Amino acid sequence: MRVREGRSPGEYSAVAVEFAVMASVFILVIFGLVAYGGAIAEAEGDVQSAAQNAARAASLVSQGRAPAEARAVANANLAAAGRSCRGGRSVAITAWTHSPGTGGYVEVTVTCTVDLGDIAPGNAPGSRTIVKTAREVVDTFRGGS
Repeated sequence: MRVREGRSPGEYSAVAVEFAVMASVFILVIFGLVAYGGAIAEAEGDVQSAAQNAARAASLVSQGRAPAEARAVANANLAAAGRSCRGGRSVAITAWTHSPGTGGYVEVTVTCTVDLGDIAPGNAPGSRTIVKTAREVVDTFRGGS
């Protein structure tokens, strides 16, 4: 009697089905990771944009008005982007170098803690704190005086 080696025809079909199922699960996981990473990058871009716009706004007004102006512009930018921050937003002028008639710069830092469920698909648990800083040259004729 001869023993047959190899697989029966039904086994080849089962392997093909298993491969199709596992490949689709793998592709779904990869797409999920890409979407999650993209959502985090978008949130970081929104906070960076708010910091840049706030620094520019602060550079155009007097040093006394700069913090309020920076806060207002950063909050408006984040609200326009639909970005909600857990516990509110933190906008701080972290550096101001300017003497009348000379150049200088203003540095604004924006901090926003976002819920991952708000930015990532599938209501991911947890949160991520995004801190972005932007520096802008103080307008010699309008800012700082």
